[in-house]
Amino acid sequence: MNWFVRQGLFYKPNSPMGWLLLCIAICFAIYEFLIINSKLHSLSDVILNWGGHLVIIVAVYYTIGFLTTTKY
Repeated sequence: MNWFVRQGLFYKPNSPMGWLLLCIAICFAIYEFLIINSKLHSLSDVILNWGGHLVIIVAVYYTIGFLTTTKY
């Protein structure tokens, strides 16, 4: 499985599955932001609550990138 290529600290998609995973992660982050934004009224509350979700999304993406990277 060569879905990603590591460039520094980041994982760049290298295949259609990698790009699909990146698009899903971005769409899910936007979806979470919209759900949290609809329930809270303060911008600081929205950013703080969404930040926790964003950390989890990035951690899952990073883990999958680590497991499916091309070894050079």
